[in-house]
Amino acid sequence: MAVAMNSFRKRGALAATAVCCALAAGTAAGQTAFGSSTAIVFPLTANTATFTSTVTIFNPNPAPVTVGLNYYDANNTLAPGQKPCTDIVVAANSSVEFGVPAQCTLDPAVAHFGQLIAFDTASTSQIYGYSRTQNTAGAGFSVEGFPSANFATDPTNATGLKRTAAAPNYQTNCFVGAQADPVTYDIKLFDGAGTQLGTTVSGALNEFEQVRYLDIFTVANAPAGDYENVRAEFTQTTPGLHPMIGFCTVQESVSFGADFRIAKAPTPATISIETIPWQGPMTTLFSNTLAYIFMGPTATATLPATGNLSAYGSGSFARQTGTQQITVGVCYQNQSGPGPILAMGSPTTVTVTTVETSQFGSGSATLPAGTYNVGLCATNNGAGSVNKNGNTSGFVLVTP
Repeated sequence: MAVAMNSFRKRGALAATAVCCALAAGTAAGQTAFGSSTAIVFPLTANTATFTSTVTIFNPNPAPVTVGLNYYDANNTLAPGQKPCTDIVVAANSSVEFGVPAQCTLDPAVAHFGQLIAFDTASTSQIYGYSRTQNTAGAGFSVEGFPSANFATDPTNATGLKRTAAAPNYQTNCFVGAQADPVTYDIKLFDGAGTQLGTTVSGALNEFEQVRYLDIFTVANAPAGDYENVRAEFTQTTPGLHPMIGFCTVQESVSFGADFRIAKAPTPATISIETIPWQGPMTTLFSNTLAYIFMGPTATATLPATGNLSAYGSGSFARQTGTQQITVGVCYQNQSGPGPILAMGSPTTVTVTTVETSQFGSGSATLPAGTYNVGLCATNNGAGSVNKNGNTSGFVLVTP
């Protein structure tokens, strides 16, 4: 779209990731009838003077589900990053429809666009999702909610892209979004015969960031002229298994309507991702705890050979009195030995007060064959204990 369309770090932010349930494949399967998951990603929602998005969540389960929301403004917006959101309780076998500004703290005076992640805060019940983005004339596009593990680490392609100078003046805009890990990437445009148009567009994103390229043909320095039947190839160039979202919108200048093209990868022959959750009460984080400790229950993940562990978790921290600065992340520990507790990804330094606040951690690691404990972890270099903690929950994805 040409118009500009972090419950910050909530307990459920563990599901705001590139991954999710054991039903999902390691590469994107596109939009299929098999779309339920404990975490659903909407790659694009918009709330601007011209475009607005409405989201629908369906709970097919026999009991209510508390759905957490994580919304991230894209890098091209006035104030990029995660915005606090309010959970939604969806009754059994029922659906809830809402606008993102109604559930998240979005300044109505500025334009917002970015990705939204909806997830069961208990990480147990699968949900469905759908969103509609349209302008004041009702023209726009629909985006299905994608199970978070459906996003690819392999190259993906968005097809049917175009640019025309004559009315209705089609323009193609392309987007790249990171999930729980930083990524670097390339975007290339190809005509129908497979010849590259222009130059390669390269970039880098931190976790959960998104960037929009208005008129991707111009950004890629494609020669002047009209184009149809063009595809955009998105390649994640970071070493390791770091899922990434690529997609494009094709917009016309008469009604300013647009459509949505998710970038797809070949469907894998087998499903090789295993999801293992953890959940339970947290322990006290005593003063001067210089090495990482697990804050509560952990998941047990087994790698039969060298493989990848990706963990996403959160926990509620508080003190009886005063404040204390701690470091929070996710960690792994080889059960053989046992080995040391080591951080995955980039742990975050936070300030704990008397008010219970959820903190989130995510990260991944490529490890040799073995059995590992994985869970939320923390250190405390200060003189005061963090002693009024709540619960932790999360999960680890095992990718051989």
